[in-house]
Amino acid sequence: MPELTRNIKLKKPLDHETADIKVINENMDKIDDEIIDLQNEVLNNSKLNTKDKTHTGAINEIHKSIIVHQADVEKQVETLNDEKMDKVGGEFTGIVKAKSNTSYTVAQIRNVILSPNDADVEAMKNGEIWIKYGDI
Repeated sequence: MPELTRNIKLKKPLDHETADIKVINENMDKIDDEIIDLQNEVLNNSKLNTKDKTHTGAINEIHKSIIVHQADVEKQVETLNDEKMDKVGGEFTGIVKAKSNTSYTVAQIRNVILSPNDADVEAMKNGEIWIKYGDI
């Protein structure tokens, strides 16, 4: 009984056996079938999620897409950097609202409500400060 190769199970004659031309031909047919299967797999690019189905074209298409998205991300980061408040100072140019919390012993920004009316506890959240002003 011949040994079989690990991958495509070609028949290998044992040391004491003589080579059989039929076995050699069967092995050749198996190799030929495997080569065709590999060629078809390489050439069948229908699984590529790109318009261009060639490998080079698909890679170029994906590369262009990455460059476009990278430019979008860079614009978004630039916008965020333009809008951020530096830790060492700056000027708020719009309404800024601090996060509500109950950590009263830590220095932090608090929301301060200035109003001529009495404090509306229902409208306030934890940590907010209400200052009533009026005529003097």
